[in-house]
Amino acid sequence: MIINPVLMPENADWPHDHNGDEWWQESVVISWADPDKEIGGVIRLGHQPNRGFTKCCFGIVQRDGPGYSRNAQDLPYRLTDRLPDGFAVDDFVSATFDGKTHRWTASDEFCDMDIRVTDVHDAIDFMSLTPRSATTETWFSNHIQGAGNFEGRVRLGDRWFDVRGGTYRDHSWGTRLLHNPRGDLYAGWWLGGSFGPNFSFGFQDGRTRSGDSMPCAYLVIDGVTYLAEVLDAEVSVALGDGISPKGVKVVVYEPTLGEMTFKAKGFGSVVMALEGKHFELSMPCRVTCGDRVGGGSVETILNPRNATEWPFWVEGAALTNGPNRFENAKLVQEPFSRPGFVA
Repeated sequence: MIINPVLMPENADWPHDHNGDEWWQESVVISWADPDKEIGGVIRLGHQPNRGFTKCCFGIVQRDGPGYSRNAQDLPYRLTDRLPDGFAVDDFVSATFDGKTHRWTASDEFCDMDIRVTDVHDAIDFMSLTPRSATTETWFSNHIQGAGNFEGRVRLGDRWFDVRGGTYRDHSWGTRLLHNPRGDLYAGWWLGGSFGPNFSFGFQDGRTRSGDSMPCAYLVIDGVTYLAEVLDAEVSVALGDGISPKGVKVVVYEPTLGEMTFKAKGFGSVVMALEGKHFELSMPCRVTCGDRVGGGSVETILNPRNATEWPFWVEGAALTNGPNRFENAKLVQEPFSRPGFVA
């Protein structure tokens, strides 16, 4: 079905004024993937000004080569973290926005990153793409989601990489009540990315402990937005841990476009932490649909134990911070710095 989604103002990605609720938060997330060099990464910057915290989830992975992880929860929130046109965390990572373009940077002794992104489409109000429910409103009262294309440079140790490909991102702000059963995810997934400047896609679903779900499937092709139906979604995982995603197939149907099959092959995964409650893996990947090739990301939230126990080992991602190395999308070298997660 062709729709006219609600577009957000041009400055919607800038920081927003917060209310007095303890659980008001604002966060920006991006996944980027170079399908030719098979390198990608994930960044989440989270601000909780009323609690005095910021969050940093950051990782770079390669199918074969060096990687890096730097994740921390409940870092001190400082006024300098709120930029006029974006967000920063821990004097390490920042994201700044200018309409349909944005820049993401990071720098420390192990890593430098500078990527510039152009969105495929104007910022869309995510609520106009999915049925509004108590679940969506518990998770995000305001939400932007979409794909783009990027170019940039990355340093890992003493090696530099020129990178380009596809991105998928979101931005949410407002009160987020993860302790509410309608916001307590049992499982969830998304696949999003782009095939160049005129074709983007985003498919997802999630199920909470209340039994609610929040499905969404849309494509933007040559400026036209299509709502689709997910006919089938499959993920293959590593037998070694039963958690690490390796590849994904998603079949969607839209009356004008017909049936389309998207296949994703990952380079490794980045661990995402959210209030110490949900265990997420975000997998930058090479995505194909017919003869189209692009970059994207697969996100999986597999949380059957409700975060009462975290895995002690994951085959395809680093659970600890520091430099690492991947072979065939498997972590083969443990980081030499092991600060772990701060709950």
